[in-house]
Amino acid sequence: MNKTLIISSTIIITLLVLYFTFNLSEQYSENELNMSWINNELIYSEVIKVRECEYNSEKVYYFVNPECCDFINEVYNSKGEIICSFGGIAGLNTCPDFDSSSCKRDVWNIPNNDDLTKCIKWKDDCNTCSKSLYSLENLTSCTEMACSERTGIKCLEYKPESNATYETFQEYYSSIDFSCNTDSDCEIKDIHNCCGYYPGCANKNAKTDPDFVRKFCSENGFSSVCGWPSIQSCKCVSNKCESDS
Repeated sequence: MNKTLIISSTIIITLLVLYFTFNLSEQYSENELNMSWINNELIYSEVIKVRECEYNSEKVYYFVNPECCDFINEVYNSKGEIICSFGGIAGLNTCPDFDSSSCKRDVWNIPNNDDLTKCIKWKDDCNTCSKSLYSLENLTSCTEMACSERTGIKCLEYKPESNATYETFQEYYSSIDFSCNTDSDCEIKDIHNCCGYYPGCANKNAKTDPDFVRKFCSENGFSSVCGWPSIQSCKCVSNKCESDS
């Protein structure tokens, strides 16, 4: 092999190694710098994750708060400067064209973060939050104490699983067992309607699903006349549970 060719190949390989080493080092330093300011922003915050996204052709960082209280989600550029914010009770939104689907990866998640999708009560190092199942808005509430440490969120209570096979209120009502043989088979149950609590007499083992009713009414914009019958006790009439009032 030509000696000149060998020397040229060696020089090219060396230059390639130096090029990739320099670029990887530069990228690593950039990531370290990013995480440094991100970690500073996380102190005394309730942020549960930080997502890397694209916004106006720029790499940005989306700080995600729990769906709770008056927390504001903020979007930062790579220098740690706030670009825009949105959320809160007042509906603040200074970046209406921000699309969270542009987020490609999570750069930080709160450690040991439980799946909060079905969680209705959870706790981090300083605060306890809960999600109401008795509100059409499904609002949450949280204590708002500052946290100097963020070691993780722990779910304290999960939403009960529903085995619903119905899709309409009529199907739901038809699924409730009102059958009986004696008065002792009947008891007062929360049948529920679009206004909220609504008592009725049903089999003592009957399954009712207030969560389904709330969700169905909310999604379809239904409402009911508020108020409910005064039921003191139930009785079995022709093998069907009815109020004795």
